[in-house]
Amino acid sequence: MNPVQRIALLFLTAVTFFSWGVAMAVFEVFPHRYLGPAIDEISAWLGGVDEGEQLTLTEKIGADFFGQDTRYFGHAAAAEKLQLDLKTVTDPRGLLADSKMSLKYVSSVDSGYFVFFTVLNLPDAKFGAVIVSAQGELMRIIKVPEASHALGQGAVTEDGNFVFASDDKLTVSDICGRVRYSRSQPGDRFHHRASGYDDKVWIWNEDDAVRIDVASGEVIKQFSLVDLVAANEDLPIFEARLLKKNLKDKFGRWQYSELRDNPDIPLEAFSLEDPFHHNDVDALSPAMAPLFPDFSVGDLLLSFRSINLVVVVDPDTLKVKWFTYGEFSRQHDPDWGYNGEIIVYDNKSHSTKSRILSFDTTTRTPRVLVDGESLGFYQFAGGNQHVHTDGKVLLMNGPEALYVDTGEQLVFYFQNQNQWKSAASITTVHYLTEAQFRELTGNCSS
Repeated sequence: MNPVQRIALLFLTAVTFFSWGVAMAVFEVFPHRYLGPAIDEISAWLGGVDEGEQLTLTEKIGADFFGQDTRYFGHAAAAEKLQLDLKTVTDPRGLLADSKMSLKYVSSVDSGYFVFFTVLNLPDAKFGAVIVSAQGELMRIIKVPEASHALGQGAVTEDGNFVFASDDKLTVSDICGRVRYSRSQPGDRFHHRASGYDDKVWIWNEDDAVRIDVASGEVIKQFSLVDLVAANEDLPIFEARLLKKNLKDKFGRWQYSELRDNPDIPLEAFSLEDPFHHNDVDALSPAMAPLFPDFSVGDLLLSFRSINLVVVVDPDTLKVKWFTYGEFSRQHDPDWGYNGEIIVYDNKSHSTKSRILSFDTTTRTPRVLVDGESLGFYQFAGGNQHVHTDGKVLLMNGPEALYVDTGEQLVFYFQNQNQWKSAASITTVHYLTEAQFRELTGNCSS
């Protein structure tokens, strides 16, 4: 075979394999069954389907392969809108001495402690939690070991466990920073909000809700989404709706005005991807149960973002005992509230502001606790709040945390900046009283 023939053969071979690859992707011919998931994952990564992560290809490569922090920083809209004059949090113990992160705050409250899951950028921990006093002093940090890609969410449970769902791994620590439990097995994907009491933790692991005994490490109860749907055949609330796709190259980030302005958008532009997006599991504790006489200790509050649905489920029978939908849009973090109502973080993703709502469980009537318009509060995806017994609401707004009183006036603000003054993501917020902080830190050595 002469050189020209060799080149022609190589060219034909390349064209054959290219055509076969196109056919595999478009018509799902062999070996799509085996390579399809990997191709979909690469396409999703290139296309930026992770909502809240609208990065360029260069930024993606830098974040995933070179440790650059682009994905963890955002725009501090509330600080800009309210023209806040931020003060630097003091760090007398030098807890962040080896980090270039700088904590900032504004406060008009004189008591309490604020917990924020955020970026640490310490040599031995990229992510973790910081606890800041109302007076602007850094009290403690809780590190998440070996987490390098994503902080994730988690929770501070009623009994003081700090739960981190980071890099698909589950880590439970105490307020002293001591790791009490960790798990990272093949197939694990712990995600979103957790809850717990009596040293037990509920959290989603991929499509299974699991309850873990922190002391023993045993999974003592679990059920799947399929189990839940099958147990409620007479209540068709889990049927998927037509939702979203990469509309106008902005995955999920369209607003309703775009649909009005573009009436020729075909229905095919919507899809059934991610039909549930389960993002919270909140157990009713013995301490909170007296506030909810229609429910029982251990009942679970579950949130399904994609279908705008919040339910209360009996974890033994999996029967839905209560539900509401359509009063919020792509919500997160339903909580059993101290006011005897269910609190919901209403993203209103396709609007221009987010809200915190409170639902009377008898009438299902919502009240607005926080309307984001005046505060610059708008969180497209993710988010959580903590409503205290006095009615004040602590909430995260991307790279900011806001604490507002019952008149929706800002009384505490927190931001975590890097050396270039960019604001770092906050994924979880929590408030501790003076008494709670003293009790939890009572057995810490320093």
